[in-house]
Amino acid sequence: MATVSTVAMWVGQHDGKLIIEWFGWEVSTTPSFFVILLITIIFILYISIKFSIRIIKLPFTIKKKITNARLKKSENALYNGIIASSYGNISEVNKNLILAKKYLKKTPLLLLLDLQNSILKKNNKNSFLILSNMLSYPTLKPLAIKGLITYANKNNDVELFSNMLDRSLDKKISVSWIIQDALNFSIEKNDWKNLANFLEKKIDRKNKKDNYILSLINFKIANNLYLDNNNETALFYLEKSLKTNKYFPAFIELYCKLKKIEHKVSLIKLLKKYWQNFPSPNIENCINIGLEGLDELSKLKEASKMLVKHDNLYYKHLILGKLKYKAKIWGEAKKDFKKSIRIKPTKAAYYYLYKMEKKFSSDIINISKLKKLFSQFDEESNFLCSFCKTKLISWDVFCNNCKQFDSINISTKPIIKNNSTKASNQLLNSVKI
Repeated sequence: MATVSTVAMWVGQHDGKLIIEWFGWEVSTTPSFFVILLITIIFILYISIKFSIRIIKLPFTIKKKITNARLKKSENALYNGIIASSYGNISEVNKNLILAKKYLKKTPLLLLLDLQNSILKKNNKNSFLILSNMLSYPTLKPLAIKGLITYANKNNDVELFSNMLDRSLDKKISVSWIIQDALNFSIEKNDWKNLANFLEKKIDRKNKKDNYILSLINFKIANNLYLDNNNETALFYLEKSLKTNKYFPAFIELYCKLKKIEHKVSLIKLLKKYWQNFPSPNIENCINIGLEGLDELSKLKEASKMLVKHDNLYYKHLILGKLKYKAKIWGEAKKDFKKSIRIKPTKAAYYYLYKMEKKFSSDIINISKLKKLFSQFDEESNFLCSFCKTKLISWDVFCNNCKQFDSINISTKPIIKNNSTKASNQLLNSVKI
């Protein structure tokens, strides 16, 4: 404003005439009129140019608004489609996908909706192609790997499974994200080495949970190799397992099977430490395997040295009773079976008492009662699946019934066929033992 005022004052103070000659023409005017005319012309030119630009841009502006409206509509369709996929509405997912694809370029969310549509339609081939494309997007890579492992499981594709494990070595992908799917594949295909190799490279050695899973997998590999008579390689994998879990029952039992041909002294020392640190019913199998070749008295002598603790465990007395029975030390065997029954009644304990009563007694009534008593019990199943509650004779890294990994635990309850605990107790109290 100050500049305009200054110019106006200057023009007012310097009054006179302004003469312009142009191609023989002479125009005479006052300076003030010339300035006003010049400003007017500039203003008109500015307005004309501005208007012309807007007229030129008008088609582009209209087109942009139409494009934005279409994109907004497609984006809404994308979100609606993803929501519809969460509750399995196939028709809504398909309708929204078609609308979203019209104006949206390939984006992570669009790929995700396309995948959900293929899954709902059970189009496995298209699902595989979409999952493969998803690997190119960092945000979708974890989902793609998980999906492709599932696809590999359904199609028995070991190579694809191995490739996806290699892709999962990415630091951004957690072991916990894919481990269940990877375990499902290994269980179904009995293929554990790929997963073991992956975990060896991937897991943090300070992570106890992951290392425990790896130890079970290495045991499974070792056991499979043992069944194939490849003892040397089996021992290699088993020793890896033992580093993580030194006294795990199944590991020790397999170790006895692999080492039984060697000198007994080292096995006896190991089994004694094992019993002290991790007493388990499978110590009976370990004794029978580790002390194979010894006579019954020698076997009993060595076993007695091992089983010096844990008098409150029924199976300690049951095992000693069996060993004494085989060594023909009848009176001591009977005492151990009676101790075992006081802690927990079992079919095996009653069966051996019945055999001895029948062998050395003429009390027909008592023999009959013992026979009836042991017949009420099922064979002792020391293990129970915590997931499907299936009773099992032996331990494995997964339950064969429900295929759940690491679900088998030691069972401690007696198994009575008729489920009549009261009647069994009355019968037990009437038996002379």
